[in-house]
Formats: sequence, C-alpha cells, structure tokens
Amino acid sequence: MHKIDDNSMERYKKILSQSPDSQAFAPLAEGFRERGNLQEAEKIVKNGIQRHPRFAGGLLVFAKILKDQKKYGEARQRLEEVIQLDSANLLAYQILGDLCLLQNEPKGALKYYKMVLFFNPESTKAQKVIQKLESLTADEYDEEVFSMAHLQTMPAEKMSLAPVAVDPQTPAKWPQGLQRMLSLVDAFVVRNDLSKAQFLLTETEVEFGDHPEIQHRRKLLYNRQSSQLSREEDEVESLRPILTRETAIRDRKLAVLKSVLRVIERSQI
Repeated sequence: MHKIDDNSMERYKKILSQSPDSQAFAPLAEGFRERGNLQEAEKIVKNGIQRHPRFAGGLLVFAKILKDQKKYGEARQRLEEVIQLDSANLLAYQILGDLCLLQNEPKGALKYYKMVLFFNPESTKAQKVIQKLESLTADEYDEEVFSMAHLQTMPAEKMSLAPVAVDPQTPAKWPQGLQRMLSLVDAFVVRNDLSKAQFLLTETEVEFGDHPEIQHRRKLLYNRQSSQLSREEDEVESLRPILTRETAIRDRKLAVLKSVLRVIERSQI
C-alpha cells in the first residue's frame, strides 16, 4: 500500500500544473518514487529544486530517490544539505545512517543513529543498530565516536568500551536531565558547532554543579577548540592567540555568572 494514494497524486499534479512554483513537487515526486517510477520522480524533483534550492523537504525526497538508484555518494551530499538547513531533521540522520551501513562505514552509522536516538528516544531501530555497533571492539572506531555520551537505552556493560574516563557513578544515578544535556553537548561537538556546545555546557554546569562528566567534556571541548584554532592559523595570516589559562578561567567565570543571572531573571518572570 502506497503512503501517498492516487487521489493525493492527482491533487498534487493539479496544483503543480496551476502553480509551477508550488512546493507540491516534493510529495508528487515521493509518490512516483514509492511506485518505483524513479525516472519520473527524479525529473519532477530536479525541476522543483531548481525553483526551491533551499527547500529541505525537496532535497530529502531527492536523496531518497538517489538512494533507490544506488547513487549513495550523491544521496549523502543532498542529506548533508538538508541537515545544514534543518539540523533536527530526524529522517535525514536516519537515511544517512542507512547509507553508512550500505557502504560499510560503521563509524558513520553509529554517529548518525545516535542523533536519531537523541531526537527520538523511542526509535527501536536506532536502539538495535547502536547496540550492535557498540558491541564491536573499540579499536574499530576512532576516539571522536566514543567521546559521545552513551545514551540511556544502551546496556550498562557496553559503557566500558569507551576509551575515556567516566564518572564512577552509573548514568542512571546522575541527576535527572543531566545525561540528556550532555548528549546534546556531544551532538553539537560532533557537528563542530563549538560555540553552542560551550554555551550549553555552561548552562548545564549552572544547573547541575561541578559534575565530573561536565569537567571531562570541558577538557575535550577546550582541546577541540585549540585544535581548530591551530588549523585556522595555517589558513590565515593573523588570528587572535589561544587564550591563556588565566584568561580562560576568567571568561568561564563570567559566562557562569551571566548564565546564573539569566536563570534568576527567568525565575522572576
């Protein structure tokens, strides 16, 4: 049974014929894809994307068509564009994870399926895929993958696979909400959105105090920021120097104080 029925297909065709600039091209192309008519689906979606190059829904349908055509590299490029436009697009992460599995890239699959599970903790498929991938030996993965917080759906014995120091307490004993906040910090780090990761980590410290896992991530984040600055120095002639330890501590305290003030202001509203 098709997800897009024949009546809907006819309606989308009519809308598109009357308004060629309509975004109805996306569900129409998806309908043709579901019916196995990939040639017509590709024709429609390419024409639509020319008119709407930043329409995430259209790019997502195009990626699904490319995946069906076994054009995995092109499909992944389109999905990365989707994520640039919509960083919380659950389906884009899931398809990227599937493509990594098809191309025998377990590290990539693990990363993308952790994002799926973050946005949808009830995803049975994501739980099973992550559990299977994390059951492999740690030396099959690089440090970045295992620096992410282990999600609470994973068995406790799997946590020993991570080659990083962890809090002696089990995540189940952490303050309520801490693990989810740390997972979001890790997600921003993986996306290389270090400023958001830094801000959220400070907010987490204000709410939960000086927790060992918070300090561990602060060290990882500092190392990542320093590494990024080093790479940028090779590309530009001048760049402000990396902060000294004293300056970094001062800036951190100022950030914490600002966060405390925001919390106080919100509580008085």
